[in-house]
Amino acid sequence: MSTWRITHEQEPDLVVVDFAQPFNFENIDFAAQDIGDSDSSRLFNFVDCTGLSPTTTELLSMGKKAAAWSLADQTRIAFVAGSQTDAGLLRIVISRFSEQVMKVFLSATEARRWLSARDTGVSEVIGRSDHLPVRLRGTINLDDVLQTQQNIRQQPEYYPGQPLLWDLREASLTESLAEVQDLAVFIAGNHNRDRSGYRSAILVDSHIMDLLIREMAKVSEWPSEDIRVFRSYKEAVGWLGAPE
Repeated sequence: MSTWRITHEQEPDLVVVDFAQPFNFENIDFAAQDIGDSDSSRLFNFVDCTGLSPTTTELLSMGKKAAAWSLADQTRIAFVAGSQTDAGLLRIVISRFSEQVMKVFLSATEARRWLSARDTGVSEVIGRSDHLPVRLRGTINLDDVLQTQQNIRQQPEYYPGQPLLWDLREASLTESLAEVQDLAVFIAGNHNRDRSGYRSAILVDSHIMDLLIREMAKVSEWPSEDIRVFRSYKEAVGWLGAPE
């Protein structure tokens, strides 16, 4: 008897696999075979399978099988675990893959948001009179920031020195350390050249992104009086609108 249910969703194009008890790790591979060569991204939900207890052999075997899956270039697979322990086990299974392809979550909402984001950064500039919100999604690198800056200058509401709110709550940084360093240096140089004395707030909603951005700021010596990182939208907007 199958212990999983496969559901195809149209918007976005997604295959959802809900696993149930009794469960063993081979079921993941069996379900993947049932899905076939679909280009759709996939959400594997293990919330109803808490207390996974595979042997080391089973974990290694499943990892090898997962590595043999044939995936389209844009296909992503999100795993939703029911506990931190189960999440750790699933991370072992997918350890051969980049987090841009497979990732483990404890929240189905977070998993769906990650699946719906594109592999490259996506920016959206929303016109306002007091400050200009710039929202980025997906994995971002220096090219994405350069393109976004061009978009900013094309906004009719934009004026030189306008406070900017960089909303990175749906974004992540490229995994390339060299690219992250290039991005940090560029932000510092660009600010010193074009925006010295003007404020830019960076809004994040994860501890990891908070630490990464702050480390970038420290290493590249971003001016703290002009560029600051926030976890609260209200605090970020308040700082942008506060008197100099």
